[in-house]
Amino acid sequence: MANLYSKIHRLKAQGWTWDEFLHRISLIYPPGIDEKTLYGLYRQPHRKASRHIRQILEQLHDQCFPSPFPAAAEALIGLYNRQVNTPRHPDLAAEQQALSIFLQEARQHGPLLYRARLYWLSGNIQLDQLGVFRKNGKLRQLTAAQQQGIAFYQQSLSLLEESQQSAELPADIDAFTFYKLRQNMLACYLNALTPDARSESSKLLEYLEACDFICSTKQLLTAEPFQWLPARNGLRFSSLTHNAEDCHWFYQALCTANKAFTDLHYSPENTPSVVSSIEFRWAIENVL
Repeated sequence: MANLYSKIHRLKAQGWTWDEFLHRISLIYPPGIDEKTLYGLYRQPHRKASRHIRQILEQLHDQCFPSPFPAAAEALIGLYNRQVNTPRHPDLAAEQQALSIFLQEARQHGPLLYRARLYWLSGNIQLDQLGVFRKNGKLRQLTAAQQQGIAFYQQSLSLLEESQQSAELPADIDAFTFYKLRQNMLACYLNALTPDARSESSKLLEYLEACDFICSTKQLLTAEPFQWLPARNGLRFSSLTHNAEDCHWFYQALCTANKAFTDLHYSPENTPSVVSSIEFRWAIENVL
């Protein structure tokens, strides 16, 4: 769950009063957070928090909604993410290759959830390379990374489903985790294409029609209607497949997540507006 708005709403949805919310924050950071600041972050997806406040709220979220995955696997993902997010990383490609070699052996051993998370990380490495390969015209490497990424994510999904059906210790995996994994799988198709080619890609459109991404997104939004980013993605992909009914459903879900989205020019945190993206064009012209 990347955006802070959704994390704050998930915390508040536990039934906390604002006083209880502020008290929980003070247990982590005794000086606390100004109530107006917290309420502003709760009300507005575009509102940016300071690094310090973000860390406090994310720590509280992690305490209340801990990762179902083993700490060792989560630590490895965190290490990789810090490498990817380091501007102008000098040897990222070499480190991706070295980590991939390590994972090839490591993901064959250990508990189901550990292996599932390492397959997930293997998929992330392939996904993160797609844009580079596409921009540099490396079509052979692009195709190989796309296919490997999809295969890794599918294996992770299979292990997660197996873990839920375990007779000894069934895992409790929430809807957002499954959504995010399916979104990454879809991104392997999407990120191999330039934005203007996505609505014309038969492979992408066939996958969207065949997969259960739209259905799983609706299930997530039914459980957590404040999740504006999945609602936006649902509208995006429904527009690409020219599905008017789903476009209407996800637009209503987006406005339910926050009424600011009734303005198609609204630009939330680190995300462009609906009207500025070519992928929403069909929905704007035919439904919205």
